[in-house]
Amino acid sequence: MVNKKLRKCIPGDDWEIKEIIHKHNGMIESEYYYKGVPAIKIPLEGNVPIKMAGYTLLKQDLELILYWLQMVTDEHKKMGLNKVKQTVVHITPKELRENIYYIKAMMVASFSFYGKLFTRADGRKIKLEENVFNNSMELLQIHKEVMSLRHNFVAHSGKERIEYVEVSLLLDSIRERNTLPLIARVMNQPNVFTNKFLDNFKYICNYLLEKVDSKIELLTQKYYSNLTHERINMFYEIAKT
Repeated sequence: MVNKKLRKCIPGDDWEIKEIIHKHNGMIESEYYYKGVPAIKIPLEGNVPIKMAGYTLLKQDLELILYWLQMVTDEHKKMGLNKVKQTVVHITPKELRENIYYIKAMMVASFSFYGKLFTRADGRKIKLEENVFNNSMELLQIHKEVMSLRHNFVAHSGKERIEYVEVSLLLDSIRERNTLPLIARVMNQPNVFTNKFLDNFKYICNYLLEKVDSKIELLTQKYYSNLTHERINMFYEIAKT
């Protein structure tokens, strides 16, 4: 295990947290302290804590997507791709293969996690619905473009021909040579993405992150509003058992 030093839970407050990372599986165990004294930890159950947990997982997914998208943007800069227009890159795919695989990995991860946000999962009980965009046609259009890539490239190989293989028979242009034709297979998958698309993807994720943060804050305040002295005393009694 690897211990981290205590850090403030809330700036200027006396609550602190120490995170312990287990080396064999990377799981993080958290220990809480108030004024340096270990706190009593009571796991919460019920509808509000379940929703808080679900939105916290959504928040983590969105933060990871934004991190991965920034990595792709940085990679584009290294490759010298034009900020406004990307139609032809004057470097052969073989020379760019490592960059392309890196970008593809980051984008596949981003599309996959974005799809999770709108997919029912028993482990989190919470998913986003399209009404989160408040009928904004701009946001819905970006959302549908991202989901199309998720459906037709990451999750499935769909009919939209986002990925496809073209099989051709190549003939020698001089027939008299009786050359054996060559069967050629050319695969096409998204390899680089326009910076405009990346900016839109980041924009919609930041929008959703604000919505999720707002939900977490509302649920937290809702739980605090019902946390009477009687309930707090009840939790102390539960901790004794």
